[in-house]
Amino acid sequence: MQLLYSKNINQSNNACANIPEYDKLYAEQQAELDLDKRWDIVHQMEQILYEDSPYVILWYSPLLEAWRTDTFTGYKQQPEVNGDPLEGYGGISEVWLSLRPVSEGSGAAAQTRGIPAGVWIALGVAVVAVVAFVILRRRRLGEEDV
Repeated sequence: MQLLYSKNINQSNNACANIPEYDKLYAEQQAELDLDKRWDIVHQMEQILYEDSPYVILWYSPLLEAWRTDTFTGYKQQPEVNGDPLEGYGGISEVWLSLRPVSEGSGAAAQTRGIPAGVWIALGVAVVAVVAFVILRRRRLGEEDV
């Protein structure tokens, strides 16, 4: 809800919206401790945004998404019906915090291990060796020119 707060103009409020009623409700919802009352305030703010339309959404991108249920469990769609199981509103949220690895003894998770650490270490050593070789070779060629 901070995105259209007038004190954030030219920061997160790139629509430069200046709606005094919205600002008043924004301050109220920040101070409200009762969750139900806070939701009511947020819904009033959403209604203001709907009516004032500081952003005009021309289209929504149809996304093709895939996720591994054999490796992770706990996906929660936001919104619950036809929602995105990985991106919650506002970035990292309970969606990311609810993901848990599937136990290693079950199904395909036991077979899907990824690239072993030894392979990554060997690749790292190989890259360092190639870089060192190139640097040393350039030094030698530079010394021969002198």
